[in-house]
Amino acid sequence: RPISTLEVGTLVLTHLGRWRPINKVMRRMTGETVLVSAQGSPKIHATPEHPFLIESGEWADAKTLGGQRIVQILPEQGSPIDGSDAYWWMVGRYLADGYCQDRKGRENAGRVTFCIGKHKLQPVLDQVEMAGFHAYVSEERTAYKLAFTRNDFYRNMKIFGRGASEKDIPGHIVASLSTDQAESLLSGYLAGDGCYKPKNGWEAGTTSKALAYSLALVAQKARRVVCSVVVRIPPATKEIEGRTINQKPLWTISIPDRNRSAWVSGSRGVKLCRKVEPAGPAEVWNISVTEDGLRPSPRGLRRAGGYAWTNPAPGEGECRGCELERVLGKKCSLH
Repeated sequence: RPISTLEVGTLVLTHLGRWRPINKVMRRMTGETVLVSAQGSPKIHATPEHPFLIESGEWADAKTLGGQRIVQILPEQGSPIDGSDAYWWMVGRYLADGYCQDRKGRENAGRVTFCIGKHKLQPVLDQVEMAGFHAYVSEERTAYKLAFTRNDFYRNMKIFGRGASEKDIPGHIVASLSTDQAESLLSGYLAGDGCYKPKNGWEAGTTSKALAYSLALVAQKARRVVCSVVVRIPPATKEIEGRTINQKPLWTISIPDRNRSAWVSGSRGVKLCRKVEPAGPAEVWNISVTEDGLRPSPRGLRRAGGYAWTNPAPGEGECRGCELERVLGKKCSLH
């Protein structure tokens, strides 16, 4: 979530890989900010004194980061979560190609639809069968549609977002996935939206910034590599088959077969900060976090125009980890 939308009580991921509630939100204007260019990341807009966790385990001010290696933290491992590898493959495929539709007049009921390229149908049907599901298949002009009418599957998939730009993997789910489940989810996603390049590894694009970053952490967990996430801002509109469509920023995640200058050590992904450059005045936001101090992890930096990985606190609506684990018969360890 954008840091400007955070409130007291919201759970954020800290530098210790733990979910802790915000106890104070602060904002101010400052006359000086910097842009931090780190390996495989969009530029980070921060105050010059903003602390970053570096390779040594110490904190360094943003203005001093040029040439140093900064750390990306995975959330600490949560309680095991149910679901076969085939089920989590289907979750990944939903994140790539799926959407939810409500049933009129029925609360918490609906259908899930996957849009599948015509040359990709059989592998998807194989996974559907292994997961113990049934899909109604219909053929469109350019693709097949697979419709799932089980209400529990509909409720589960809503947890991951309904439309393309709203998709996300809740932090508690990333924490609870086993390595095999994380690999299955990632493989399902790449089977839909991925493109493999022999020299560079896998690439995939999404209009959801939250999904791009959460997939990067799933890949770090599953494949022990540090991923790159970059954004491309396209023209506002585009003509397709005589129709004018609106375009959104495209977030591209690159998953290498192996890292050359970055690496994973335990729960830490380590990557190079290439340069720091001045950026002028801006409004900045700070948050104070219970127990773990003022330093959220690099996924949730307190910075100008910043972004934080969150999990809803009690009273803000049901935690998506709670909801998924309730449906699967598990108890969320956070609440």
